[in-house]
Formats: sequence, structure tokens, C-alpha cells
Amino acid sequence: MTRLFLGDVCPALVGKPKLFFVQADYLTVPEKAALSDTSKIQRSASTIPICADILLGMHLAPKTALISGGHNDRSNYSETLCKILEQQNKLQTAYDITAVLNTVARQMSRDGCATASTCVSMLRRLLYLTKDTPPPVTPYL
Repeated sequence: MTRLFLGDVCPALVGKPKLFFVQADYLTVPEKAALSDTSKIQRSASTIPICADILLGMHLAPKTALISGGHNDRSNYSETLCKILEQQNKLQTAYDITAVLNTVARQMSRDGCATASTCVSMLRRLLYLTKDTPPPVTPYL
């Protein structure tokens, strides 16, 4: 899914964040790009890795949800994500995207979702989704 957006395929996107939000019923085949061996690629200290600046937020429903047809086991990940982003916009607050996705995971857990959503981030900087200038960054302790 992310292969066409990697730096070696699309140089124009190097250094720009690429965000993917996935709500899927069931995953049967792992993505090849996630399993590829990148240790053979030669890099210098000044090179940006081709897989940098990608964020993948996802929720995969368990296979049992498809068999049982149970609505509570299915994901409403995209709805929850949109709701949290709308709340953030109304309150005019700015949170890093990974903090937003953690909030989505907590909310889905509270709503009784059987499986947890996850976030894989290869972002090299904090990313704020805001119309205004983001707040000063508080360093991690």
C-alpha cells in the first residue's frame, strides 16, 4: 500500500509526511514493503531513508468478527478518528498526530471494540493537524 509513496519511487514526496488511515475487515497477506530487508541499501548520514515520514494508523477486525457477523467486533475506526479530529478542531487545540491516534485507540476500547487499533510511525518530526501555527514543542522527558 505504501510502496508507491516511498522516496525511491516518488522523489517529490521525500521529506513530506505521508499519512495512511486504514480500516480493514481482515488481513490475510502481509505487505511486502513492511517485510523487505532494507539493510542492503547504502545510506550516508545525510540521506533520508526511503521509508521515512510515513505514518500508518490502522484497525483490523478479527477474523471471528467476519464469521460471527458481530457488529461490536467490527471497526468504526474511521468514524472515531473523524470525531476526535472534529473535537480537536472545535476546541482549537493542537495535538501531535500520534497523540490523536492514541486517543482514538482509547475511545475505541471504551466503546467495547474487541481489537485494538495501532499506529506505526516513521515520522521524523512531530506533526500537528491545525490551521494555526503549532504550539511550542515540549521535549520528551
